[in-house]
This record gives sequence, C-alpha cells and structure tokens, in this order.
Amino acid sequence: MSNSLGGGGVSVKTVLGYSTSQISWELLCSGIERAVDNAGEPGSVFSVEALPNVVLGCSGLEAFCNEISSMAGAVLKEYSKDLHPEFELGLARFEDVVGVSEEVCKEISTIREDIKSNTLDRFKKLCSVLGLGAPENYQDLSTLVKVRNGIVHFRACDLRIVSKEGRITYDHDLPDFYSQLKGKKYRGREVVITELEPGEIEWVTRISTPTMALWAMEAVIGAILYVLEKLPEGELKHTVWNAYRPGDENYPTLFHRGLSLLHS
Repeated sequence: MSNSLGGGGVSVKTVLGYSTSQISWELLCSGIERAVDNAGEPGSVFSVEALPNVVLGCSGLEAFCNEISSMAGAVLKEYSKDLHPEFELGLARFEDVVGVSEEVCKEISTIREDIKSNTLDRFKKLCSVLGLGAPENYQDLSTLVKVRNGIVHFRACDLRIVSKEGRITYDHDLPDFYSQLKGKKYRGREVVITELEPGEIEWVTRISTPTMALWAMEAVIGAILYVLEKLPEGELKHTVWNAYRPGDENYPTLFHRGLSLLHS
C-alpha cells in the first residue's frame, strides 16, 4: 500500500496530515484508498469495492454540499451587519469581503436544510446559486447518482422467476441507465463487464469492476474540485479551502490529493 492515505505502519502524524473533520473527505478517502489498492491487482475483473464506492461517492458529494452550506452560514454570521457596522454605513461591501453577495451566501446556507432534495439537486443548486454552469463531467455525475439509486432501491435489483428451455431460472432486466455505462471507458478500461449476454449475470455484478470503483470516485472528486476552484476570491473561499487543507503542502486541498492518488 505504497500510495495509501493511512494504514498499517503509518504514523499517526502522517495519517492526520491527510485527514480532516469534514465527513465528505472521510467518506471519499476510504473509497479512494481501497479502489486504488484493488485496481493494482493483475488480471482483476471483479471488485467488491465498486458498489460501496458508488454509494460512498454520492454520500460524499452530498456531505460536501452540506458542509459548504454550513460554512456559508458561519461566514454569514461572522460578517453580519451587527458585527460589522461598516456594511450598514456603506463604508464596505459584504460582497467585496466575502466574495459573494449576502443574498447568495444566505441561499447557500439553506441548502443543508432542504430535507427533500437529493444529492444531485443539492449540487445543482449550489452551482446555480454561485452562478456556475454544469461541470464538464456532469453527465458522469448524473449517471453515478442513477446507479446509486439502482443499487439501494430494491426494485432495480429484483429478479423474476422464468422458464427457459424447460427449466426454471432467474432473470432480470438491465436498468435504463446501464446503456449509459456500456462502452464507457476510464483510463482505457471498460467501466462495466460487457462480454456476457443480458441475463447471464446480474447487472450489479456487471458493474462490480475495479474500473467502476475508480470512476465513481473521480466523478465525485471532479465535481467537488470544479466548485472549489470556481469559488470567487473572498472570505467564503478562504474558509472553505482552509477546511479541506491537508498537512501536505504539495496539495492545496485534500481533494486535490485524492485526485493525484487516483491518477497514480
């Protein structure tokens, strides 16, 4: 485990250098580490890390949106007019100091309170409020969330009993989003198993590849870095980046470190 973020034989100081109090990174760190280790196994086709990484990745992205929302709320209080009368007097502008307007900061701070919105809704709202377009890998992100929903909602995994050639067996339909994964490659490798005919193996087995485990992590890391790097200069960006700053000065944030590990 030469590229490991932590593990046996690694000092506590080293581990703390790559850890944070932010839950999003803890979830993604776990998935990245295991996916990278598993991907190095020669001739490996199946990976038990693929399905957990799909779920971990989506959970990590949702946690990231909630964390930024929470930090925006903290910045909003820290730079309130009560504490900074210069804003009220017109001697300074909230946006010039914080990087976004007070209205934008308030709207970001409410994202974590919307219990009805899903992972993708939260991310899209965060981008929209910040005035950002969709990231280049948005289609991958959207597909990843669909795969996650297919895994955790039983209907998409259900098997039906059928009669084939005089014998009773099980069968299943490939979910609609599977077509978006078929033919997709990550670092030159197929993300899913495509050689076998539909019905020969379940779709959840088809997507359980080392490549899927890596692809899921990169889809989320890419989306997070897109937001981090597009944040306007100011106290909000300063607060957010500091929250994800690693002990290793070679990387501006823990997520940059995670991307480097995926590409190692």
